[in-house]
Amino acid sequence: MGLLPRIMLLAIGAIPLTAPRRQHPTMNLQFGPDAPAIAHFAASAALVLHIGGGAVGMTTGMVAMLAPKGRPIHRLAGHIFFVAMLIMSGIAAVVAPMLDAEQWTNTTAAVFTFYLTATAWATVRRRPGEVGWFERIAVMIPLGIAMTGLIHALGEATPKEEFFATVYVFAAVSALAAVCDVLMIRRGGVTGAGRITRHTWRMGLALFIAMGSFFLGQQEFLPAWSRGTLWQYGPVLAVVVLSAFWGARVRFSGLFRSMGRGAVPLALAVVVASFPAGSSDAEAYRALRTPSGAPDLQGIWTNSAVTMLQRPPMFKSLIASDAEAAMMEGGFAKMVDSLISTQPIDPTAPAPPPVEEVDNADFIEMDMRLAEIDGQRRTSWIIDPPDGRLPFTEAGRTAAKALRRDSYDDPEGRPLTERCLTAIGSPEGPPMMNTAFNAHYQILQTPDHVAILVEMNRDARIIRLKDRAHPHGAVRSWLGDSVGWWEGETLVVETTNLSARSYVGSLGGGFAHSERTRIIERFTRMSKDRILYEFQVEDPIFFTKAWRAEMPMRAAKGPIYEYACHEGNYSLPNALRGARAEAASGGPAR
Repeated sequence: MGLLPRIMLLAIGAIPLTAPRRQHPTMNLQFGPDAPAIAHFAASAALVLHIGGGAVGMTTGMVAMLAPKGRPIHRLAGHIFFVAMLIMSGIAAVVAPMLDAEQWTNTTAAVFTFYLTATAWATVRRRPGEVGWFERIAVMIPLGIAMTGLIHALGEATPKEEFFATVYVFAAVSALAAVCDVLMIRRGGVTGAGRITRHTWRMGLALFIAMGSFFLGQQEFLPAWSRGTLWQYGPVLAVVVLSAFWGARVRFSGLFRSMGRGAVPLALAVVVASFPAGSSDAEAYRALRTPSGAPDLQGIWTNSAVTMLQRPPMFKSLIASDAEAAMMEGGFAKMVDSLISTQPIDPTAPAPPPVEEVDNADFIEMDMRLAEIDGQRRTSWIIDPPDGRLPFTEAGRTAAKALRRDSYDDPEGRPLTERCLTAIGSPEGPPMMNTAFNAHYQILQTPDHVAILVEMNRDARIIRLKDRAHPHGAVRSWLGDSVGWWEGETLVVETTNLSARSYVGSLGGGFAHSERTRIIERFTRMSKDRILYEFQVEDPIFFTKAWRAEMPMRAAKGPIYEYACHEGNYSLPNALRGARAEAASGGPAR
């Protein structure tokens, strides 16, 4: 199926034939249980207009770029491009701030695209050397973006690197546009070649933002065979080359006049010759595809390592030196030496002899090394904040401490792990932590769901890919409610509706969930035997800021055997009886 039919099907599919309470499938707009049907219809209509405007704008923009300037075809394509881009960017500017994730970049891109399109149009509609009220008001838009971007960037104590770069790019380009506007206003307008140059670079930049947003930011809607090839990156690169070509032609008209009709084909040849038909990065890994076309994450994986969620005080930074790694790994091995065995279990061995008393012990089967990402040994899963520590509020610290308390008053006072409601070390999560044993996962995929079978406690996380509406906030569970979607090679999972009674345990200290907890996980297959697992935890009640972490998942041999544990097993009444007997004999009260 071609690209344009895919876009039209996407637009048509967004129209709701019925209007149940749901989350909008593409824009992630959240509607409450009492939201009227008109809200669903308005969101879907906006989505159709946004996608349709973008599709028409990109098509007519390329036609206007390639067509001889001033000819009827160029003027017609330009008129349609102008209207389509205003519709597309105007809707995006209104809708983006309403989405359920941080959308500063998308909002700014939409507002800036609207500004570029409008001022480029006004440039050629005005008489040469004329300036009006529109230009004097419009200059406030790039000035506002530049100032907002600068304030936003400086206000981020530990921003994401890619987000930080985007902020600076938009702030810098907006500042440049504002300077151009101010100079034009002071000179009383623009004439001659400068007038056409101003029109060309602004229309070209608006088209570049639209092309980049779709071909680079919405890869999941592209055919699988086109991703990472000229068919994906070529349209974006073509806009850059053609914009530079027409700008140069205006400035050096004599040279291009001598080249005649060969100038445009030459520019297109530069686009094709400057970009290989294969992947943009020879080293980049592209996962195999499932029958439905999604990246294949299936298999058995493990996240076993001695790296902890929080960074121990002995480490100075995220990356461990050779000496630090040796100290950590050697110390940990010494601590658990009696619990480690490299010998396989003999299923034919007889039962051990009866004894009066036996020590409580676990069998540890874990990788006794720090985990590696990009060849660097990590001292913590947390990468932001930079100190590798959980940014607790006082409420968050109190809640975590309360959930770690042992009580023998009743069965409900015993730890969730002892009651087999959750697993030791929280391997099921979310987020999914590494444990000292039973640290395996099996990922299965269908077109509508992704399932993650967790070895410990035999839990299964079911992630919905189609129906992305979360249940009412009163519905809570240990694993929460998980929905997902694909962003290129990455599976993105959003989890809410987590139980406030659950505790995420981890080596070095864990944390509790509140009713406001929202977790975003990202699974990206980096090679045949490696998945990069990233997660961000947002909870304004228990944390002072959102925090991020990442860990590798390595391919492991199967199969995964059953882990038998059930609530109310015989150890629970025994533990309570033991506490009563100890108290009756004068022992410490529990």
